[in-house]
Amino acid sequence: NRMGQAEAGMGIAIGDVDGDGLFDVFVTHLVEETHTLWKQGQRGLFKDRTVASGLTSPHWRGTGFGTVLADFDHDGALDAAVVNGRVSEPRTGLESMGDADFWQVYQERNQLFKNNGQGEFRDVSTANPAFSRDAGVYRGLLCGDLDNDGSLDLIVTAVAGPTRVYRNTVGSRGHWIGLRLVDPGLHRDAYGAEVAVEAAGRRWTRYINPGYSYLCSNDPRAHIGLGSVATIDRISVLWPDGSREEFPGGQADRYLTLRKGEGQQR
Repeated sequence: NRMGQAEAGMGIAIGDVDGDGLFDVFVTHLVEETHTLWKQGQRGLFKDRTVASGLTSPHWRGTGFGTVLADFDHDGALDAAVVNGRVSEPRTGLESMGDADFWQVYQERNQLFKNNGQGEFRDVSTANPAFSRDAGVYRGLLCGDLDNDGSLDLIVTAVAGPTRVYRNTVGSRGHWIGLRLVDPGLHRDAYGAEVAVEAAGRRWTRYINPGYSYLCSNDPRAHIGLGSVATIDRISVLWPDGSREEFPGGQADRYLTLRKGEGQQR
């Protein structure tokens, strides 16, 4: 990290947290450490910007495993979610546990952080008790629109506990667009592609890769919150083979499938 210390590194998420068009990386670590936000400045150069992002002062700490960067309220900024669960016994407090369940000493609560659009986060875990109140030994965190209503839901796996499904019930959400990128020649989703949506003078970028978090495969579709923007100007795709295409925009609040070869080459 910025202090030159090696850290554990369990979960990983990728996304453009500050809207500069470059992908940043968020990595979870042990409870004794601090989850790290690596911001990309010059392309290919990442710097530890955890302190500046506000992620060093959460309401509580935990050993993070699964993590996602996703826009849960469609305001146009990627928020962060982390599921926690210890891997070692705490150094103090065991005497008061008595004959508690074996796994109880490893239980920790999950966390949710809201992004202000500039890559600065604040802890909103206490405002989301369904996700953050009950401690557990959590590991996997999967993200996707389970009911195709346009909002991102979560699935959490746990050691010695049930898998939990969390439906997104944010009351006041902005507009959104969902994009599936397909390569007909390969008969598969175009993993490794980059897609950018332009509207109202802004540009949102996503990386097509379901293999993030911790031991999880997530929704392969790109999901982009648009805030108050209801109409998209254009959609640009950088395909994995390096070719570029542009697709027309149109109305927001829907899912589109973009097929390689059907756009306008750039």
